[in-house]
Amino acid sequence: MTAIGPTSSYNTRVVALQLLQGKPDSPSSSNDKSTYIKSSVALAAKAALGASLAPQPQNKEVFAFLAGGGFSASSDDVWQSLMDVFSDHDLQKEFSDKVKEETAKALNEDHKRISVDAARQLALRDVINAHRKLFPEEEFSFSVTPSRYGDIPPPPVTIASVRTWPPRSLKERSRKSRPIMMRPPQPMKFSPIKTALSLMRWSKLSAY
Repeated sequence: MTAIGPTSSYNTRVVALQLLQGKPDSPSSSNDKSTYIKSSVALAAKAALGASLAPQPQNKEVFAFLAGGGFSASSDDVWQSLMDVFSDHDLQKEFSDKVKEETAKALNEDHKRISVDAARQLALRDVINAHRKLFPEEEFSFSVTPSRYGDIPPPPVTIASVRTWPPRSLKERSRKSRPIMMRPPQPMKFSPIKTALSLMRWSKLSAY
């Protein structure tokens, strides 16, 4: 059953509620009731469709970063492609989540604070690596100039082409993240003959 969105009008909600409860306004005849049900279903469907097509709020953080004066891509086509791909709301949210992750990672693991520009550059790299096929196929790079005076500019980021994907750095990172499988200890094999020979050699050596 399709839920009625918050953007529906009050009258539409009342009609839909009456439909679900089986209480038409004026069920004087079977024809009136049938017409009422059809119109109620149409109104409910229209309200649900309007709620699903309602514009979602834009996450402006990624666009503020890409359109900022400090961001630079290897070409205008690459920059435009980044802007187009990040029109997706899920990628916008993923970018903002990655910014928080990179900031916390630098503080907890490296015990240092990184600038917002550096965290956003790392977040952009992470999102591109996770969805490489959505971005330009050829190799490209990007960099950022800190917006605050005194911040150290992070090194530029180079994204390998799709033909050579994944790059060696990602393969090594994936290999290190795999759990190490420890072999169970093997029982020692006891050989009476080898033990006797060893004792004989030891007794001859001790005799000298």
